[in-house]
Amino acid sequence: MIDWAGQFGTAAAASQDGVGPAAVFGGNDGMRGITGDGTYIYTAGQNCIRRIAIASAAVQTIAGQCGTAAHVDARGSAARFGFVDGVATNGTTLWVVDGGNFVIRAVDLASGDVTTLTGQVGNAGPTDGSSSVAQFDSMLGMTYDGSRLYITEGGTRQAVRRIDPGTGDVDTIAGGNGTGAMNGPGDVAQFSSPRKLGTNGTDLFIGDTENHRVRRIVLGSGGRASHTVSTLAGSSAGFVDAAGTAAQFERLRGITFDGAGLVVSDSDNCVVRTLTIAAANVTTIAGIQLPGGCANHVVGIGAQAEFNKPMDIHFDQATGDLFIAEGNVLRRMNYR
Repeated sequence: MIDWAGQFGTAAAASQDGVGPAAVFGGNDGMRGITGDGTYIYTAGQNCIRRIAIASAAVQTIAGQCGTAAHVDARGSAARFGFVDGVATNGTTLWVVDGGNFVIRAVDLASGDVTTLTGQVGNAGPTDGSSSVAQFDSMLGMTYDGSRLYITEGGTRQAVRRIDPGTGDVDTIAGGNGTGAMNGPGDVAQFSSPRKLGTNGTDLFIGDTENHRVRRIVLGSGGRASHTVSTLAGSSAGFVDAAGTAAQFERLRGITFDGAGLVVSDSDNCVVRTLTIAAANVTTIAGIQLPGGCANHVVGIGAQAEFNKPMDIHFDQATGDLFIAEGNVLRRMNYR
């Protein structure tokens, strides 16, 4: 586990591009969401979008101006974002959760052009429908399954929603029923601050933060009631490696599919854990759970490494490495 790009503890500094530790991800939200396409890792935070070359760790701001919030559709540095979080990509377009403006943005990775895909700028709400009608509120994570985008919403919504990246049409697939932990069809299921989510291309997996659980959504072919929500692993807050609901997490956030199973950033336990899908076995692979919370930051192997609240996480299939957002530093783990 190494510090690959950025510098730990630079929240007060202004963001700047550079190579590896010479780059700065400034602000208290230095990195909120991360994803990758095999060539670059993309991060969203502090009102801007950055990319990091996997081969060199060179960091470049590709859209927006770090530290300046607004809503402007334009090219590259002329574009403006609000509070950005989840990101997803198909290698040609990067989609961005712009929660500060209540919209989903699209960045053309060839030209740097930024457009608004769906939602109403400055107008929060729960409405499903076409791109000009749809509304969002308290958006957080995002993933892409090869055909559709999926986002999580906290706040009063507590929902998972689906977006057609071609048309911008939006529908709610699960939740929207208040805060809780109810499993079942999407029209009765409940979440509590679902943050990040991932996919194996078939099902969705949700880091249900305040429920301290990994939830699974088996997608159906119809409306909200056709999708089925269950608890894959976790129960009450704690720290236990075990199977299914005997396992315990504490305010987990990031979740990624590694080609076989899931990898989870168990944020308030200060560790990274794996989760098999078939047997739901949870195993801690890096970091150490310490009484009193995440105060340390140590480079090392496995349990010798220490985290100061790992957040979003991404598995890069080409290198077999994990990339983990930890505030103002992006860490890299030799995973496979």
